Amino acid sequence: KSGLKEILEKIEEYFKMAKANGYYYKKRKEQSRFWMYETINEGLRDRFFENREVLSKLSHYEVEVMEGRLGSFAAAAELLDIYKNNI
Repeated sequence: KSGLKEILEKIEEYFKMAKANGYYYKKRKEQSRFWMYETINEGLRDRFFENREVLSKLSHYEVEVMEGRLGSFAAAAELLDIYKNNI
């Protein structure tokens, strides 16, 4: 039990130091920014894959890429254009 107490004390010391020198708050701000962008990315991805026009053409582009008739970046660009024109 004494080992656990020492570990908890070290953790508390670390947090006090991290808060005192601003590191803790800086990291929290960076994490908040990260999660803001993650939420945007997730929302855009969801809306993209729910778009009727995209869904109706997705299989076609998948086959084109898999058969080597269209590059993956070109297919993605075309699908993104379809999405942008239908939102």
